[in-house]
Amino acid sequence: VDARWRDVYARHAAPLVDPKGDAPREATPPDPEIRFCANLALAALRDTDALARVIEICHTQWQERAEVVGKVLPAARSQEMASWLMRQMRADDERSRVTGLRLMRSLAPKDYAGAIAIHLDAGEASVKREAINALRAVVDGAPPIETMASFTAIEESKKWKERLK
Repeated sequence: VDARWRDVYARHAAPLVDPKGDAPREATPPDPEIRFCANLALAALRDTDALARVIEICHTQWQERAEVVGKVLPAARSQEMASWLMRQMRADDERSRVTGLRLMRSLAPKDYAGAIAIHLDAGEASVKREAINALRAVVDGAPPIETMASFTAIEESKKWKERLK
């Protein structure tokens, strides 16, 4: 992580972590950019409350946040974080599943491929695309395909299903 992130963490997130090891407190600096950075830093420390706040921002600002999320959140990659994130992805909410799958790229260990693959059968093209991108990241360490035609998504989905049998 670059020097800017270390600075943001040191000034805004580190003071929020209880030195006794208790749960981090909420990061609420007044500036929205610093608030996002502080919550992302806390999420990288496996704080699910901070991750919930990061999710809310990523719902509407993914294009602006994707790069930094992809650099910072892998520090929290674990069964615990992936499991928590899966529980946040509501089956009846496309936006929830899309954002969750985007974050799974950074948080899910390889053994979550099966749980991610369930979304390859989604009726919504956006969910199917993000499931493919999550599998690319988690299984192969490959970057996402940000612009994927529906036909390509269908073909990629078939390939992933065959591969994960």
